[in-house]
Amino acid sequence: MTTRNNQSVPLFPFTNPEEILRTARRRARLDALAAANRLAEAAATPLPTSNNQQDYSSSSLASSTRMQNMKTPTDPTASHGGTDNMSIADCLRAVIEIQHTNAVQLRDAQQKAEQDRLQAEEQRRLDAEQRRLDAEKFAEQRHND
Repeated sequence: MTTRNNQSVPLFPFTNPEEILRTARRRARLDALAAANRLAEAAATPLPTSNNQQDYSSSSLASSTRMQNMKTPTDPTASHGGTDNMSIADCLRAVIEIQHTNAVQLRDAQQKAEQDRLQAEEQRRLDAEQRRLDAEKFAEQRHND
């Protein structure tokens, strides 16, 4: 009985390090492009806002509409430079719009939290007053009995 494997198939497949690096770089480019597209879609998505919020300027609306129309490439080899259709200014504009939207949402959430806190404080005051009146009524009934 032999201890050697007489098969011609190697145990480990032959690998090409350059091909592995090219694949990793391509995947990183595609991930970066997908992330940029997600940012653009998030910037273009209307969010619920309060009545006193100012509208965006027409230039920022036009840029967000332009970014929304961008599509991800279906062929992974078609993307060579990452965000070819999106300039640095467009990327910065998208980031600023996202930050502005987040700031508006934070402000609205803080206002709502303050209103809720004031409402809860008023309710606690009313409850305390009602308990005091009930205690007085109970003490008066007990005194009369």
